[in-house]
Amino acid sequence: MLWLIVLACGVAAALLVWKWYSDRNLARDWLEVKVEQRKYEKQYNYLRTVENYKQLPEDVFQQISRLSFDELREKLQNGSVTASDTLRTYQRKAKEADEKTNCICLFFEEAVKIAAELDKAASNPEYVKPPLFGIPISLKENIKLRGHDSCCGFVRSLQTPTRIHSQLVKQLLHLGAVPFLQTNVPQGLLSYGCSNPVYGQTCHPLDSTRVPGGSSGGEGALISMGGSLLGFGTDIGGSIRTPCTFCGIAGFKPCTKRFSHMGNPGSIPGRQLVKSNYGPMAKSISICIEYLKLAWKDLFLHESDPFVPPVKWNDEMFESKRKLRIGYYTFDGFTRCAPAYERAVLQVKKKLEEQGHELIPFKVPSPIDAFALYAGGVTGDGGYYIFNQMKTDLLTPECKIGFNIMHFPFWVHRVVALFVKSDRMKAVIRSMPRSTVEMRKIFEKIESYQHNFTLELVREKIDLILCPSFATYPPHHGMPNQMVAPCSYTALYNMLDYPAGVVKVTSVTEEDEMKLEQFPEDDDWDKQIKQECKGCVGFPISVQIAAPPYREELCLRILRDIEQAFN
Repeated sequence: MLWLIVLACGVAAALLVWKWYSDRNLARDWLEVKVEQRKYEKQYNYLRTVENYKQLPEDVFQQISRLSFDELREKLQNGSVTASDTLRTYQRKAKEADEKTNCICLFFEEAVKIAAELDKAASNPEYVKPPLFGIPISLKENIKLRGHDSCCGFVRSLQTPTRIHSQLVKQLLHLGAVPFLQTNVPQGLLSYGCSNPVYGQTCHPLDSTRVPGGSSGGEGALISMGGSLLGFGTDIGGSIRTPCTFCGIAGFKPCTKRFSHMGNPGSIPGRQLVKSNYGPMAKSISICIEYLKLAWKDLFLHESDPFVPPVKWNDEMFESKRKLRIGYYTFDGFTRCAPAYERAVLQVKKKLEEQGHELIPFKVPSPIDAFALYAGGVTGDGGYYIFNQMKTDLLTPECKIGFNIMHFPFWVHRVVALFVKSDRMKAVIRSMPRSTVEMRKIFEKIESYQHNFTLELVREKIDLILCPSFATYPPHHGMPNQMVAPCSYTALYNMLDYPAGVVKVTSVTEEDEMKLEQFPEDDDWDKQIKQECKGCVGFPISVQIAAPPYREELCLRILRDIEQAFN
């Protein structure tokens, strides 16, 4: 009799396993069908776009494509160029950039109607053109535009178009801009790579085997290749600054409260203290500045969302000639940066001193603890939300590598950490909270770190911080999720909620390449950084400027001065 019971239990268990496996395969098949549907939709979307821009005469295309941002804006204002012709020009330029880098998700077909309506309104002599009249704008895929998916690279989130515009999009339309496409992102956004199972892999403009940065990687590649004059990304750990650094363009992340996040909660809703924010990306920081002057010119954001403080653009701070006291460092105490970044910081230090500013060495306090706090705070719940998103979705190989640790119970993390020699790797492995009690303690420590860091700047009378914009040159595809350490230079200013921006100042030289031989190999991350930085002569190198909250204009002033001095 006992053997019958055992047999019945075995059969029941086998049936349950078979059902689970069948359901899992059915779910996977359904997701793969959604991906194929999106591919067909994208092909049709591209055909419609090509049909539109082919209407543009070649001489008009050449004329508009040669114009700088300021020149184009002037010609749109005086009527010598139309919004529709400008849109067609940048649709073509964007398509050309996409053919090399796969940076675009979809073109917004309603952009044609928006541009036509602007031109029609402009035919009325009494019409007052808004300041960004007819300027085509590119958007990172997770920035919500009504009627379009914002799937963050997750297949399961396809075919769920958003019902409202984000506040950023509302203001851009109010300013007369024409959002015309959305750009690619890594799956889940928490990576400085740029690949997902929906739209595929975005490549670096200079080397298709390397990443363009992330998570605003599509924007970085597109703008670098001239496919957009002004684009917008989001930044939770360097997601604007990293692709700008890798692709040699400019970008800026304000403190979180200077923009509205209503209708655009970020990759992990409900996350506290370590939050994402919008920011402009362009070939020049002057373009970012022009946009921010308009965005903060009035109280549009505050009136649309009362949680945004009524803080306008501070022209007095931006135009001030006051000589500044600037702290600088080339090593944050957590990750050694590649030689070209160190050289860039020292070159900028010298130039700023020549301009009359005082530069003093600055040491990042408790750097290992700081990055561990960031890693614990950025997921919001120990990785539970992002893991549950991924376990029911198709995954890229990079995601399978980078998020494998989330499959295991927290006690396994602690046991693994016991056998890791590197202090910084051990701290990151242990950083995920096991409970709401631990989560609260992390938030408490983050608040304490924010206060102590800022008080140190106040005591030393430091206005700004100058530092590397990243630790490694663009790595090969698949590597970012294996080597998180380079993010320490950008992630710090997300945890502090400081405004921060980057501008290009130099490029990797043969001498920088030779200096890699002396790069330390203290742990696996160091070894990976050293290996991934080989073969990057000619790649762009940026520096980063950061400031305490609500000093965006001061930060932008120095970024502008640096850019003018080096470019």
